[in-house]
Amino acid sequence: MAAVAQNQVQKYNPKLMCNVAIKQANGDNFWSIYNKQDDSKMNSCESNVTATSTFQSIPSRGQNKINLFANNGKYVMIKRDIGGQGIHALAKQPKTWELFTLEPITSQLIQDKTNLYAIKCDNGKYITSNGKGWLIANSSNIGFNQMFRIIPQ
Repeated sequence: MAAVAQNQVQKYNPKLMCNVAIKQANGDNFWSIYNKQDDSKMNSCESNVTATSTFQSIPSRGQNKINLFANNGKYVMIKRDIGGQGIHALAKQPKTWELFTLEPITSQLIQDKTNLYAIKCDNGKYITSNGKGWLIANSSNIGFNQMFRIIPQ
């Protein structure tokens, strides 16, 4: 792999398996697992890249479709028994609930679109950082709270 300059971000390719950190586009926080031992609820409150904020991006069936494998040995998913909105790292195997579609951000209002995506779940909703840091899949539209930068590690 070619060396990347210190202030240059490596380009993410959803067709290749790699470790990634996912950062809110409208803030400085990374996705992470809130509680590794119990519920494995996902939030976007981690200020630095750590073990709990690094995921394996695994290409899946279809264009720009991925699974995310967390460091707790589980796949990231929608937890359906709470209304199909909560994002958790609970699944032992990747199935429909663990499949995410990456939609590149193309808005002319955004200057730096490098590795910038909206992440759509199988329920047709986009993952949102809800203001308190929790990740939920409840938005039909893409705004700043639905934009995430996927950064290869």
